[in-house]
Amino acid sequence: MNMLARVVCFTERDNASPDPEDVRLGGRSTTLPPLRLAHNFLWTFLGNVSQAVSQLLLLIVIVKWCGLQAAGLWILISSLCSSAFTFSELGLRSLLICDVLREYRFQDYYSLRFFLTVLAVLGLLLFGCFAYGAGTTLAILVIMAVGRAFDSLSDICYGLLQREERMDRIGLGMMFRYVAGTIVMAMLVTSGYGLVTAAALNSAVAALVYWFWSRQNAKRLLAGFHRPGASSPPLIVEELRLIRPERLWLSLIWLSVPLAIVAVEINLATNLPRYLVDSILGRESLAVFATLLQFAAAGMIFVQAMGNALAPRLTRYYQSNQFRRFVMLLGRFVGMALLLGMIPFVVLWTAPGRAIMAWMFSPQFLDDLPAVRWLTIAVCLLYLTGPLGRGVTSVLRFRSHVVIRGATLAMMLVLIPPLATAYGLSGAAMGLSFALAGTLPFYGWVILRAWQQGTKRTIGTLNKNHAASSRAAA
Repeated sequence: MNMLARVVCFTERDNASPDPEDVRLGGRSTTLPPLRLAHNFLWTFLGNVSQAVSQLLLLIVIVKWCGLQAAGLWILISSLCSSAFTFSELGLRSLLICDVLREYRFQDYYSLRFFLTVLAVLGLLLFGCFAYGAGTTLAILVIMAVGRAFDSLSDICYGLLQREERMDRIGLGMMFRYVAGTIVMAMLVTSGYGLVTAAALNSAVAALVYWFWSRQNAKRLLAGFHRPGASSPPLIVEELRLIRPERLWLSLIWLSVPLAIVAVEINLATNLPRYLVDSILGRESLAVFATLLQFAAAGMIFVQAMGNALAPRLTRYYQSNQFRRFVMLLGRFVGMALLLGMIPFVVLWTAPGRAIMAWMFSPQFLDDLPAVRWLTIAVCLLYLTGPLGRGVTSVLRFRSHVVIRGATLAMMLVLIPPLATAYGLSGAAMGLSFALAGTLPFYGWVILRAWQQGTKRTIGTLNKNHAASSRAAA
């Protein structure tokens, strides 16, 4: 906590006076002005905690009341929806956060997200029809896809709020969404209702949160923007509304594709091992592996909260060439992630911690102690990829990030199947650990290269370079 205090104090000094860059950009929203960084971190942390704890409690309820088979089915469908929507979201939220110069209007981001979300739902429907046919699995898949669609629309609204440093609205929205959804599902499951009914009401909660919270707060924030030098009343230059597709979207897609690929790769970093374990070791082994991994990685909510709070600040430091502040802030972020990565060792490598796990879930989860230990090593390495990945994105090296994450997945595909076949769950955890460790040094190399080159690039500069190279090729 002492290190966290130093991180907050360091960044609070930067927020003490008006940022000249904000003045040049035309100021901030007058209806929802930015909060202090410490407040943003706290709200983001609370939102991420509510999401992680709610999902973990829901998984415990499904395991205890429905069995490992039902839990494995829930995990599999959740992974399918997560992977599909991660790709359809195209990294637009990350691009929106980096677009501190507001070179694209929010209605462009929002409309593109809406159309891609519809395609994702239709794609999952077709996949479910061919893969599973009519039945419970298809019903749960379609219901969860609809709920995930509303979550995706809330996500792009949260991107706008994050860019303007109003994470309180994001944190409260996540708390409403996941706490209410988990309570509703848990009540139905423990009362004897099936997963189909429970999933339907969970999706209804997602729709209500989007319509009455995320959407309304985004509209309120946009209402407070002025054009530079504009007179009263304020002239709104960004709006939350659907617009027809424009040619401008092609450049927006071009920029966001690397971020979309990175988002898919990050998603697959935890879901790909699950798919491999399910295909090689079976549904019950998947439930054990995924539950242990989710429990050990609970501290990632802290890492994600810090990353969400610091991402706009790191990008501004890079674009304004403030190397010392960038390194100090990122270094503290990495140190905090490393300390958090040690917590699973204390919990899962000691007898009291394992006793708590056995009480919460089942003694069967701890039958393979080597697998538990290897999973804690993998999770510690996974924690470090959070701040280092934020650093790579903050210096606008989107394509380099794609290569690093892709190399990690390739190593998983090469290592996990033979090791899992030979050593079971322990082998799967070993393969995950080796893949993460093999690519970790390249994050630092990319960040250092970006600063050594001394190139300050904005999103608009990247677009101009792409257009120039296209004309040259033609």
